[in-house]
Amino acid sequence: MFEIEVFSNPVSALVGEGSLLKFEKFPRAAAYDELLVKPALLLADKVVLRSHRLDLILNEKRDFNSMRMHAPLYASFLSASKQRDARLVRRLGLLQRDLLTEAEINKYEQQTRLDSEKVSQQQPVFRSTNREAFLAEKEEIRAGLSLDNEIWEEFWDRAGAYRTALQEMFHARGQSLESVSLTALSTSDIFDQGPWDRMPKSRPREVLDHMKGPNAEFERAYWAMVEDVSTSNKSVMLDSEVRESLASFGPQIGGVDSAAAVGGAVDLMRMVEGIRDLPIDEIIDVRAELAEYLRPFRSFMLEVSSDANLGEANDVERTRLLKIAWETNVEPAVADMRAHVESASFRRNALDLFANSSETIRTVGLAVGLAAASGFMGFSTLTVAGAAAPPLLKAFVGSVRAKQDVKRNRAYFIHAISRSRWATQ
Repeated sequence: MFEIEVFSNPVSALVGEGSLLKFEKFPRAAAYDELLVKPALLLADKVVLRSHRLDLILNEKRDFNSMRMHAPLYASFLSASKQRDARLVRRLGLLQRDLLTEAEINKYEQQTRLDSEKVSQQQPVFRSTNREAFLAEKEEIRAGLSLDNEIWEEFWDRAGAYRTALQEMFHARGQSLESVSLTALSTSDIFDQGPWDRMPKSRPREVLDHMKGPNAEFERAYWAMVEDVSTSNKSVMLDSEVRESLASFGPQIGGVDSAAAVGGAVDLMRMVEGIRDLPIDEIIDVRAELAEYLRPFRSFMLEVSSDANLGEANDVERTRLLKIAWETNVEPAVADMRAHVESASFRRNALDLFANSSETIRTVGLAVGLAAASGFMGFSTLTVAGAAAPPLLKAFVGSVRAKQDVKRNRAYFIHAISRSRWATQ
């Protein structure tokens, strides 16, 4: 099985490293990943997307869940109430009265100090080694602290509007980063996706990261991605942002040279007419229709990409080399194939097939066969637009003899994709 693992950093690719993507433009990150993997899905048996966008979605889910816990809600609500940022209040759809007054802030801060003193005066000493006994003893000690739960229940109610608004914001942000099409496709056997960071997202982990530094979370995710690029047992493809970032490390980062060839093949696929407009949710249907041509086409594109020597080229030079490769290798192969399909020998083979194919007669073969006999068999007829496509393709395969004909066969995938009903609807 030929698998491609795609590493993507859409936010940095869209707005630059260190810049923030505005909320209203979040869907562009999902669209970026969709465009990135779409041609790869038509080249590989399976694609695994590793996108930092998925780390950001998990962050939003973590922040949503953290608002159910006292400590993060307390810290966030008090901070917002002290700052009284009018822009934040408007963004959350709140009023100034939904925030704490100065008197309320003082009351809750004083209660926090009292609770802290009680805890420090009654340092727990655990004696049990059995887990269940340990948990029971821990709960007993917590109850013995006699913290003023009534005042914190009041705080919880007071923070209700703020908590709900914040959770709605986190949920909306996560949803805006989500790709519905890719999420649905991940239930199939041809696609999977995951974040860079292998560590589960949690509030305790977030606190530890903040203690290490403002960028600790991203740095851990980044180095996990770098390691996976170097050690992946799949073929690797990098988006432009990841590729440039890893290039700065030089030869000590493995997997980059082969990634250039794979990425080049995928970019050549991206140049095929109709790929950009092909809906993600119809990829499976297209792959099924053209399965017979997937393997030879893959070999053809990888060969062309490898010959283009993309390894050390920058993005501008890389684009130029790919265009040259397309014009010198791919386009001529498609043109040769077009001439061959429209030749008299091919038509005879097609007619012979129609005369002997019960499958064709059972479907629409008779109508298409009559059209062919009347001289109306054209290049555009040979698409996956109808049930007649498989026998027509078999006729084409049957006419392949010389090495040049094999190249035409390998290029047929391009024609079929660009002319298919999925690509033109």
